[in-house]
Amino acid sequence: MGLLKRAPKVVIFSPRTLLVGRPYDVEVVITTPEPLDVDFVEARVEGEQGWAVGSGKSRTSRREVFPELALRMMEASTLPAGETRLRARFTLPPGTPPSHEVRPAWAYLDLHVRVGIPWWPDGHYRFTLPVRIPPPAHIERVPRAFRSSSDSPDDKRLELSLPSTTFIAGETITGSCAIFHVDDRKERELEIALVPHLSLVGWRTREREGSALGVTIRIPAGAAGTNIPFQFKLPPTIVPTFETLTHQLSWQLVASTGSFFSGKLELAVPLTVVDASAADVVQALALPPRLADERVGQLFDQLAVRGGWQRARTTRDGDVVVEQEVDTSTARLTYTYRGEDGTFLISTVERPSLGLGLVVTPSSSIRHVFFEDVEVDIADWDRRHLVAARAPAQAIPFLKQVVPVVKSAGELGSMVRWTDDAITFERQVGTLDEHQLAEIAATLAHVAAAINRAAFDIAPPPDVTLDVAAWRDLAHRLDGASGMGDLSIDGTLDRARVSLGLERRDGKPHGVRVSVGDPDAAGADLRAISLDLAHPRADILSTKNVEPIVEQVVGWPADVVELRLHDGVASALWLLPGGATPAMDAERVRQLVTELRTVLAALAPGAGPYR
Repeated sequence: MGLLKRAPKVVIFSPRTLLVGRPYDVEVVITTPEPLDVDFVEARVEGEQGWAVGSGKSRTSRREVFPELALRMMEASTLPAGETRLRARFTLPPGTPPSHEVRPAWAYLDLHVRVGIPWWPDGHYRFTLPVRIPPPAHIERVPRAFRSSSDSPDDKRLELSLPSTTFIAGETITGSCAIFHVDDRKERELEIALVPHLSLVGWRTREREGSALGVTIRIPAGAAGTNIPFQFKLPPTIVPTFETLTHQLSWQLVASTGSFFSGKLELAVPLTVVDASAADVVQALALPPRLADERVGQLFDQLAVRGGWQRARTTRDGDVVVEQEVDTSTARLTYTYRGEDGTFLISTVERPSLGLGLVVTPSSSIRHVFFEDVEVDIADWDRRHLVAARAPAQAIPFLKQVVPVVKSAGELGSMVRWTDDAITFERQVGTLDEHQLAEIAATLAHVAAAINRAAFDIAPPPDVTLDVAAWRDLAHRLDGASGMGDLSIDGTLDRARVSLGLERRDGKPHGVRVSVGDPDAAGADLRAISLDLAHPRADILSTKNVEPIVEQVVGWPADVVELRLHDGVASALWLLPGGATPAMDAERVRQLVTELRTVLAALAPGAGPYR
């Protein structure tokens, strides 16, 4: 027989594309005009991948074959005249790259069919099979906002927002951009480019960029600081993000404007591109966050006008803030941007110290094993938070009043820290509207009011004896607020600032520290006087340049110690009497306040707040 009569015709029937990790059947059809003896029929799957850079003597390359799969479809037999159909089943293993030519790298998969013909050259047939990689099992798509780095909020910067950092092949990328602190008297162009980035793995890793996709956005004159939308469609055939033996492909969305001479702004955002099959299982994209501090500032201004908050202001970091006084507390809302982490609304209630030594932080079951915890018998709260306080018996009643309110304040986001002085919540926000902000502001004011109510009911420390009514009367006479937790009072006496509180040593009540005075109100002569007497009644006689107060201090009782005068502020410590639960004497504390006030008046020459 002639050669043409001996060579069979081979065709294959296979899926249009192969998905890595999924089993596939490929049908091989062998056609011969007459019976043909064969030694075997074999199918072999070979994936070739690699890269090459440079040229001539400087050319460097790498080539690998993966995967390699072989299947014997027929042993020695005779093919009848006409068609013979054989099937091969195989599964491409993880790590198989998608078919592509993102230069300087490549990857493709071939199916080789070999027909062994005795005493004659074997028949070799090659077919190329397109390969795709499946999307991840779980894809989370969250709107994000980004900004170019700057040392100051007044520096030129570029902001970009996206509905997600994960996109599906064939999907339309929608987003917004804004530029700040640039000359916008003329129209300017903003380039939005999707750039493939290749990491070529060899004895050292080489980085290369492929051909970019993108659009040009025209920003009208006078549009700096405003939200400019954009969109462009990804090709259905775009190569998804992947990693294989010889190279890795990742994507970056690069926004840039300006030039070398006028100053160039550029912002690069890493993106993940997944296979088009993800469109059937992934939720639709949300709207990208709106940009521009001006828009958020307007919302905060509206809250200030309609809700009784202080007018919006912008901090040096570019954060937008409003505040409201709620009795003795300050409620504060802060809109802040944290680079790739996105934008957050920070809700804070600040107040005079509760005096409980309170520290509440989110926790885990492991931390509860290693740290002592104060529990309030609210199961899910106790499980998820680590609570520390100086005296649990003093803190628990307060917490039982406030924790249910904190738990119901879901609009504020997650509670990140709670101390004697403040409670802070964080909520990541993609967009923020007027209704949403008003609801958050009302919730924060409600939390502040709940803390104020519960703070009034805090009992005195259990290791001292106290006439609560007398102590609160002292706070009233000093026109101040009483922190019952640590028996602190911040107030005034005859226009002089007063601060006092229980002082502990080795964890036990030791005395009441009283300070009177204000550096900003004191004259230069008074601020120049420095005094530090461990035992004032005895030490004052040997102290120079304090003649106006000698007669007064000599008459002090021995339990008043550590008289100090620095920068126009006088302070001293009244030692508590001994005993397991020493008694706090509000009248003795009031007398010490008056005495320190008199010391300042005697040492301050001329008229002033201490005369």
